[in-house]
Amino acid sequence: MSDDKKLEDQASKKEMDSAPPGSKTSDLSFKEEGDQRVLDKRVWTSRKRLEELKKKAQSSEFYLDHLQRLQAEFDNFRKRNVKEREDFRKLVLEDFLIELVEVLDNFERALESSKENQNFENFRTGVNMIYHQFQDCLSRRGITVIEASGQIFDPLKHDAVSYEDSSHSPHQVIHQLSRGYSLHGKVIRPSRVKVSKESPPSEKDASSTVDPSSPKNNDCKEGEAGKNS
Repeated sequence: MSDDKKLEDQASKKEMDSAPPGSKTSDLSFKEEGDQRVLDKRVWTSRKRLEELKKKAQSSEFYLDHLQRLQAEFDNFRKRNVKEREDFRKLVLEDFLIELVEVLDNFERALESSKENQNFENFRTGVNMIYHQFQDCLSRRGITVIEASGQIFDPLKHDAVSYEDSSHSPHQVIHQLSRGYSLHGKVIRPSRVKVSKESPPSEKDASSTVDPSSPKNNDCKEGEAGKNS
């Protein structure tokens, strides 16, 4: 080995010996610390995201539970409302039937009395009283009779059984076959009626109407023109 080569090796060895101790280890430690900080940040972000998801899940469960409670309460309310309405309907029907039974009692008394008393007028008077009692019973419940005779036909209140020629005005009720009834203004049974229809023109009316284009009418006009001339 030459002297120059020996001198370079000695100089290189001196530089290595004179370098600060632990410089390579420090660079490696710095890199590891940077990677750790990145890893810690990712872990923290993941934990934060996990906490947010947990809160959202808890909130969803809360609203779902609240919705289910409301649904159950509504179902119970609906069932309770149906039952209350049914109970009220039964109560109203019970009161109405009690009044009808009283009318039936009077009918039975009248029939029983007719066996012993052959006076028809007394029987007729008793039946008439029972009839008015029954009408009052219906009226107190909001049931009223629909007037039909002499009225103009109303398809909402009347049921036309037939149409007949009549001296009455067209579409007028000329005869009532059965009464109609309404409950608090709502028609529950229309009146069955006969209605007058518009009569066709009679022969007399047809003959009195002269056609201007007829030959006879033209002859009359020519005769009048000759007289005037």
